[in-house]
Amino acid sequence: MTGTAQADVPDTELAPCSDLAVIAKITKLNPDPIPEAGPNEIVMVWPWTADIEVEHVIYGQETRRHLKIQVNLHTYFIPGIRHFLIFLRRNPTGYVAVDRPDPFILRDDNGRFVRPVFEALARNDLYPQTWLPSDYQNFLKPIRYSYAGAWFNSYKTEVFQKALSSDSDLLAQRNGRVFVKQGLYLDDMAPWLAQRDSQSCYRPKD
Repeated sequence: MTGTAQADVPDTELAPCSDLAVIAKITKLNPDPIPEAGPNEIVMVWPWTADIEVEHVIYGQETRRHLKIQVNLHTYFIPGIRHFLIFLRRNPTGYVAVDRPDPFILRDDNGRFVRPVFEALARNDLYPQTWLPSDYQNFLKPIRYSYAGAWFNSYKTEVFQKALSSDSDLLAQRNGRVFVKQGLYLDDMAPWLAQRDSQSCYRPKD
């Protein structure tokens, strides 16, 4: 049997609480030493130290624009990702990311931050496994963005082709390029996220 070295997580359907949600650039990322695994365990993720440049606070109180955080990762992110949605929890030494940063964040043609939705999301794609609400369809709005600003175009080719072949209403083709038609505007999600983290989450022990 192979296990994974993880922090102590209670038997719950709730996600960990966060004190702050920001859209930020990761300007520096360094892995901490890989912890020793126990018998029959493999360390899949471990703490990394990241310097981030905050561009927008979705909810929470933080005036500083340059933060050093701890985040659990397995490897570096794909080069070219410009913005991340990061949920942070305060601890005695600073901030720790409560989950893997979401890299699918863009500015639309009007400069608003949006999270495109490429395909119908399965249960494992939704809260509490991710930050995306189970009723995400209620938050979807039409979006338009620069093709050049979407780092994921070359990585989602198979997903796009499959969706287009099934007459998906989430994608459109313009001038031979595939665009995502709908997404979640992050400012629209702020009230839901703040309520979620005040009423239905658990706070891990530091």
